[in-house]
Amino acid sequence: APDKLEKQVTFLEEHPAYSGCFTWADIIDENRKIINKKYEHLYRCFCSDNKPTNQWLKQLFLYGNFFCAPSACIRKELLDKAGQYRYALLQLQDYDLWMRLFKLGPVFIWKEKLIYYRRFNDENKNLSRKSEPMMWRGTRERQYIQSNWLAGLSMEQFFEIFGHDMRNPDAC
Repeated sequence: APDKLEKQVTFLEEHPAYSGCFTWADIIDENRKIINKKYEHLYRCFCSDNKPTNQWLKQLFLYGNFFCAPSACIRKELLDKAGQYRYALLQLQDYDLWMRLFKLGPVFIWKEKLIYYRRFNDENKNLSRKSEPMMWRGTRERQYIQSNWLAGLSMEQFFEIFGHDMRNPDAC
């Protein structure tokens, strides 16, 4: 949308505690036809409600990416601190960045569809297509991202995110 960046930058200027702002998205095909129903699960992910940071981190860790990268607007100083995309990752560059970024502060979901996310009818043209090599690569990349992310968590952060799910909350 023509006013996407204006809305997000204004929000971030007015709310300095937030590290970034995402928007909702419509999914379109190569003819710009909205196909949200065809990709209902993806559409619901891209149109999430706001949550506390620890809930987002837990959800990202357990279930994968829920954010549409083109919808992001991130504070430069926090992007510099989190680090840029890791281009050695082929499929999960954005997931990796969100995991690092969300440790630095909350994000806000602007509940308005301000971008289009294109999916090609020919699934072979989509980077996130379902194929055995892509699934194996995604599994390896997710394992790499998650092990690095966990290694960087303090015990306090770990318990803040996962403590409610532990059988023995007094474990260390």
